[in-house]
Amino acid sequence: MEYFGIAEIVSFFGGSYVITLSVAGGIFLALHILQGLGLVVMARRAGIRGGTVMAFVPFVNDYLIGRLAGDCTIFGKKFRHCGIFYAAADVVCAAASAVLLSTQILLSPYLQAIGYYMYDYVDVPETLSWADTLNTVMEYAQLILNLVYIFLLIVVLFSFFRKYAARYSLLFAVCSAVVPVKGAFIFAVRHNVPVDYEAYIRAQREEYYRRQRQYYDRQNPGSPPYGGGPYDLPPYGGPYDNGRTNAPPPDDDPFREFSQQDSDAQKNEKPEDRSENDEFFGKQ
Repeated sequence: MEYFGIAEIVSFFGGSYVITLSVAGGIFLALHILQGLGLVVMARRAGIRGGTVMAFVPFVNDYLIGRLAGDCTIFGKKFRHCGIFYAAADVVCAAASAVLLSTQILLSPYLQAIGYYMYDYVDVPETLSWADTLNTVMEYAQLILNLVYIFLLIVVLFSFFRKYAARYSLLFAVCSAVVPVKGAFIFAVRHNVPVDYEAYIRAQREEYYRRQRQYYDRQNPGSPPYGGGPYDLPPYGGPYDNGRTNAPPPDDDPFREFSQQDSDAQKNEKPEDRSENDEFFGKQ
């Protein structure tokens, strides 16, 4: 599928089908080799048998990427073996793109401009009417298939790069979906040590709290280790507070004037007057 994506980008620069397909083939081969070299290193580190072969076999390397990515998260739920669905979607989309490209090559002599940046096949002979019909059907089918493929691509690559390049996981995944250059990204992170993303986020959060604690200590020298600042847990008292408490005294209640008036009114109010003053129920 990546080859046809590269060919579509190259076609914007003009040229015949032969030149476009040849240039796209060279770019695809270079990226494919880079991706294979990166996957070989990662598969060996992960102990995956046959990883060296799978890394260079088209469509099979999609499954290897999914296997290295591990469980993928979709709408908050984890799914296994997403690499199989990603590889299957790649095969189907590649086949659809090949059929569409074949019909376009057959109908290319009849492609004419019918408006401003609008083209259509004109005066197609009866012998190629099936190609015209198939071309129209495959254009709509390819659109739907590409959406499914891109969705699975982003899901798998996001989990993959989240494991090998957590800081840039979303950026690498989206860029790989827009421009087929994931092979270069995989080669770039081949020596990165795989990490548990949840543990990574937890470590980042702890580092943030640690820096906040150090900043508070610099601003408040001599503060006690627990219960002495806004970044200590628990903030008010607790088993680590050693009898100290930072809870505000009762006199600092911002609503004390209302509570005092209510309590005085309740003391002076007679029981028989409560129903008369009830605006909701009135007299009983």
